[in-house]
This record gives sequence, structure tokens and C-alpha cells, in this order.
Amino acid sequence: MTDRHLLESVVVLLYLAAVAVIGFFSARGGKGGRATDYFLAGRNLGWVAIGASVFVTAAWMALFAALSHPTLLEQGALPVCAGLAVVLLLFFAREFVPVFTRSAVFTVAEQWTDRYGTGAGLYLSVVSILFTVLVRIPLTIIAGSWIIQATLGWDFLSFSMLIIVVSGLYTVAGGLGAVVSTQVLQALVAIAGLSVLALGGGGLGVVLPGALSSDHTSMIGFLAAVVVTGSWFVGADQFTVQRVLGGRDCTQMRAGIFFAAALMGIILLLGLPITKSGAQAPLLVTAGSGLRSGLVGASFLALMMATLAGCYHSAATLFTLELYRRFRPSAADARLVLVGRLCTTGVVIFSILVASSTALVDVRIFAFLLELPEETLPPLGALALIGVFWKRISVRGAILCLVFGALLGVGLVAVRLAGVEPGSVFHANSIELPLLLFLAPSAVLVIVSLLSARGKRPHLGEVSSSAHSHAQQALGRSALR
Repeated sequence: MTDRHLLESVVVLLYLAAVAVIGFFSARGGKGGRATDYFLAGRNLGWVAIGASVFVTAAWMALFAALSHPTLLEQGALPVCAGLAVVLLLFFAREFVPVFTRSAVFTVAEQWTDRYGTGAGLYLSVVSILFTVLVRIPLTIIAGSWIIQATLGWDFLSFSMLIIVVSGLYTVAGGLGAVVSTQVLQALVAIAGLSVLALGGGGLGVVLPGALSSDHTSMIGFLAAVVVTGSWFVGADQFTVQRVLGGRDCTQMRAGIFFAAALMGIILLLGLPITKSGAQAPLLVTAGSGLRSGLVGASFLALMMATLAGCYHSAATLFTLELYRRFRPSAADARLVLVGRLCTTGVVIFSILVASSTALVDVRIFAFLLELPEETLPPLGALALIGVFWKRISVRGAILCLVFGALLGVGLVAVRLAGVEPGSVFHANSIELPLLLFLAPSAVLVIVSLLSARGKRPHLGEVSSSAHSHAQQALGRSALR
């Protein structure tokens, strides 16, 4: 091993050690029996923790989206993603945070149940869990490990197992508190590494397996996909919203989102000089010493670990609070925490199986996973976004919007399995598929709601008392103290 690679490895191993120490130290605070401590960090998160946690989540999604479109990356997809993320986060702070503060819910699905009925809440829970486990986790493991392997030359399987086990252990032990505590460090490392990459004269030349070509999508279609999936990301994604629900009060929540938006603004500026280098093979071009390369590798590692830990905890939260407690509504807090830990452990084991099976994943499977979000998430984004501005949405309209969107998504998946790429077909006819999949369920939502009786459900901002009562019933008074 050369001195340069030795220094890179030392930097990355020091980062891993620091994350492990912080994670397990923070886990001591999550060993209590209260559900609110394990799932929402005692509702005591400050703005720095919230902002750093949301930032690493948004930064990974922006970076991953840009790297999944290498042609568009050369045209500036990374700063565009970062800029749109800033706008969406500011919208999140203005429209959604006050609602979450007043409602005192534990999950977004709980709020949807209160406003749109049991069917909508259950649908959101199931789709969110399936998307997290079957799409987000595999994509993160495969793409993140590919990038780190190209950067540091580490063994793919050994590296994946290491980060899965480390992030899984502190998540199981400490819950949201441990996840958010480690993400503060991960945010600092991510900014440092990307700064080195941008200011050191380097560029992104990573070609992900199955990355989407310009024949599949245009820059306009890419922007539409980012906005559509972003609406779900800030308005209905438990993965994002959970750390905000753990905020101390509305002021801390909003300040945290503003802080995350400011950090994404840094990524926007750094993304301008980071362009695709024209490499035809997986390669990360950096300028400078092994220390700089190690920081760049650690930054990608930080984003990957933060994403995995968030996936573990959000999936466990939805399963425990939205599925398990439907069958055990009187379960005590200690039982809910135990189920949450067991579920998190199950998701971690599944992640290990995914990592050990990556040799069987070919380009077509990876490309298939890449396209699933824009085919399955638009109806959720439509309901979340329109629900902010329109009080008239009925239970029937919400359900039919979700059902119609699901049928469209399943139809497109079936067409792709038959060997036809609908994205290429629509792009060839100047139709942007993500926008179509957003507008069609939106039309169903509006039309059916207008034809339905008024007053079925209150406006999103008027559900505080009933949602609070629902949370008290489900988790007990001790969980809300």
C-alpha cells in the first residue's frame, strides 16, 4: 500500500471511529422505555441537530440524482438539484412545519389518517416502507459502495458490511437521538469533502451502473422529476419529516430547516465547479494528496451512512406505530420500543443480504430501481402538495388519487418489464413522464373532491386537537409528556 492510499484509509477509518463513538454514546440516551425518546428523540432536538440531519438527507438525494444522469451532470445537474432543494426546504419550513408543530403526531401517515381517512394513512405507510426497504436502501448501498470503491479502492463487500453494521448498531440501540447526533458530524465531513473536491480542482467522473442516458430524459424532465419527488420528500416522506417531528418547538424546527437550506446553498455553490470529467470508466478525479482524497471519500461515506441510518429508523417507526399498533392498540411504550428495535434489526439484516447479493445485480436491475421513484411517488407528492393549499379535498378524492396513481405506476412497471422503456417513448414525443404522472392523479383528486360532499375532513392546519388525541390514545400519556 502506498503512502497516499495509507493516508486515505487512515482518514476514513478515523471518521468511522468518530461516528461509532458518537453513535454509541448517544445511544445511552435512547435506552429509556418511552416511545417518544426512541422514535422522536424526546421531542427535544435543537435547530443545529435538525438542520444537519435534514441537510445530509437532502445532499445525498441531490448528489445521487445528479450522478444518475451523467449527461445532465455535465450540464450542471448538481447545482440545479441543490438549488431546487433549497426552494423545497424553505417551502417545507413555511407550510408544513407549523402544521407538524400543532398536530403533535409521530408519523406523517398518522396525520394523513386524521385528514384523509384510514385508507390513505395505511397506503402511505405501506408504500413508504416498501420504497425505503426495496428501493432506497439497495440504491444507497450499491451506488455508495461503487463510489467509495472507485475513490479508495476498498473491497466492495467488506466495506458495505462495515458501514451497515456500524450504522445499524447505533440506530438499533439509540433510535432517532443516536441517528441525528451522528448526522451532525456527517454534515461537517460531507461539506469538507465536497469543498476539497470543488476547490481542489477535481471533478466528478463517476459513471454509475445503469445510469440514465440523455435518450431517456431531458433537463426539463429531470427538473420535473426533482420537483415532483421533492414534493413528496418534504411533505410526506417519514424519512425526512421524522427529525423535524422531534424538534423542541416550531421555532427550533423552522430554524433547523433554514439551516439545512443554507447548507444546501453551499452545495449549490460547490456544485458549480464540479463537473463530469468525461471519464468513460468509474473514476473520481481529485487534485492533491491522499489527505484530500481521504476527505472526499469520507464525505461520500458520511452521506451514505446517514442515509442508511435514517432508512433503518424511519422504516421501523412506520412499521411499529402504523402497522403493529393497529393490531395491538393498547401496547405499552416499552413494547413499542422493543418492536421498533426488532424491526430495525430486521431491516439491517436485509441490508446485509442486499450487500452480499450485489454481484448478482446487473445494469438493468439498477436502472429499473432508478426509475421506480418517478413512477410511484408522484401521487403522494400531489396529495401532499395540493393538501397544503386546498381545504376541499375529500376522503374519496384522496383515495382515488392514490389508487389511480398506483395503477399508472404499476402499468408503467409492467411495460418496462415487457422490454419497453416508457421514459424514452414519452421523451421522444416531447412529453415529460414525471409531470404527467403528477398531473393525472392531481386531476382525479380535484375532480372527485369537487363532486364529493363538503366537510368530510378538516384542513391540514386544523387537525391539531384530533391528531393529538390520536397520538395520546396510541402511545399513552407518558409518550407525550
